[in-house]
Amino acid sequence: MSSSPPRCRAPPTSPPRWTGSPRGRARSRAAASRRTRSRSRWSRSWPPSCSAAPGSSSASEHGAAARGSDAMRRLLLGLLALLVALGAAASLPHRASAHALRQSSVPDDGADLQQPPTTVTITFGEAPDPRLSSIQVLSTGGEQFQGPTQAVPGNSVELQVALVKPLPTGVYTVSWRTFSHVDGHVAGGAFAFGVRANPTGAPISQAVAAPPGPSVLDITGRALLYVGLVALVGGAAVLVAVLPRLARPVVRTLAVGWVVAAAGTTTVVVSQARNAGAGFGDVFSTSIGTSLLERTIPLAVAGLALL
Repeated sequence: MSSSPPRCRAPPTSPPRWTGSPRGRARSRAAASRRTRSRSRWSRSWPPSCSAAPGSSSASEHGAAARGSDAMRRLLLGLLALLVALGAAASLPHRASAHALRQSSVPDDGADLQQPPTTVTITFGEAPDPRLSSIQVLSTGGEQFQGPTQAVPGNSVELQVALVKPLPTGVYTVSWRTFSHVDGHVAGGAFAFGVRANPTGAPISQAVAAPPGPSVLDITGRALLYVGLVALVGGAAVLVAVLPRLARPVVRTLAVGWVVAAAGTTTVVVSQARNAGAGFGDVFSTSIGTSLLERTIPLAVAGLALL
């Protein structure tokens, strides 16, 4: 059984009636005086008590607005964390692969040519960045015969060099080094062919440099990036799907995740530039700069939302 809320009553305003004997009238006057003082005190306390209903309505509206603001910010943080994750995923390999490794070439490995070639073309398993990749054609004495490394028009997985002078009879080493446009890894290798000479068993030129393996800096950067992304996405999921309102510990977790992801992104870019031999001025004109933007823009937007 529900009870109705108490209602405010206005103070009595009827004038006192003076009846009876003089002594009774005196008592009536005294009682009226007491009622007047009581009514005065009651009147002074009446406006706050009676204004409680409008105040409670205002407080209720304010609470509803605060809850709506919390829900909107939780949803915004969740969407931004998802944006960060998608941005990072876009800059990672889209399939399992073995980096930009040689698949075939013209001339092929071990070929014995009767006429010297005018170009050397290599096909790779992933698209290499031609600005950070190279092909060298070397004689057994280390002399170079190639021009600049260029991409093959219409085929993103091929690189080509033109030979600047005819190759004399002999065995030649093709040394290649690639920076993958897909995953940012550096790969390298070498093969040999001959011009009117059998290259089987011929020594590889000493000028061929082995590609660097994963460095401590690269491993550390990727680990920081992944840990930061897990903190961002996990914290945002808890805010949106679990908690009824914003919680400071979870917001702090999001802030820490953002800092860790930003540090990981910076470390990965520095490691990639070092492995590719690219200077700071070359970063934004290569695939390293593209990858940096893909990761940095979502992180920057998420950072602004956390402020």
